[in-house]
Amino acid sequence: MALLDITDVTVERERLPVVHGVSLDVDAGQVTVLLGVNGAGKTSLLEAVSGVVPLAGGTVSLAGARIDRIAPYRRVRAGLVHIEEGRSVFPDLTTQENLLIATGGGSTEDAYTMFPELDARRKVAAGLLSGGEQQMLAVGRALLLRPKALIIDELSLGLAPLLVARLMKAVAELARSGVAVLLVEQFARLALQIGERAYVLRGGRVVYDGSCAELAGTEGLLHSLYLGEDLAHTPEAGR
Repeated sequence: MALLDITDVTVERERLPVVHGVSLDVDAGQVTVLLGVNGAGKTSLLEAVSGVVPLAGGTVSLAGARIDRIAPYRRVRAGLVHIEEGRSVFPDLTTQENLLIATGGGSTEDAYTMFPELDARRKVAAGLLSGGEQQMLAVGRALLLRPKALIIDELSLGLAPLLVARLMKAVAELARSGVAVLLVEQFARLALQIGERAYVLRGGRVVYDGSCAELAGTEGLLHSLYLGEDLAHTPEAGR
């Protein structure tokens, strides 16, 4: 059984469905990559999983227990952590204060071990950090929450490729430590390099469910899936 089990999830925005019966399995110790063009429903799906928006249908389970009926803060306590799109930091608090929120006053050193770049920025307001440093802070704070499952929305937004590669390495390290990672990412090729399983959404529906290696290694497949030109790799066709 997947550690994070998303089954037949439907999400509505202004009473219109934007995610249609999507099912995803996110295994412990792996990065699962979720791809799709803008408007495909990726962010809406992640927000429904973490409780930012309500489900219109379906279930979400973590380690075998349903969590879709509990409040977002209780999902965090259960082990589900969501790094939302954009800079998920408290800009008026220092780097250290942002991290202390995650630990409840306990040690924050694991975050600095993962990102030594932040060590000299402990007393700097998070809003004054560079975009890359803010994303490092967001990932470091997520690490300190000791997640069982981590869902990440567009970690690379607005960042240079070198910084994106640095963050991807950290995400891969988290997965190797046993965390189940669900990663939405615009830099598809970089994401597929660290992932095991991939899903592609189009129009709020899954049109690919397979290995990252196949998706990265089959010329033109990702592009055709984005545009709806190839239905040979839909979950239904592959089963």
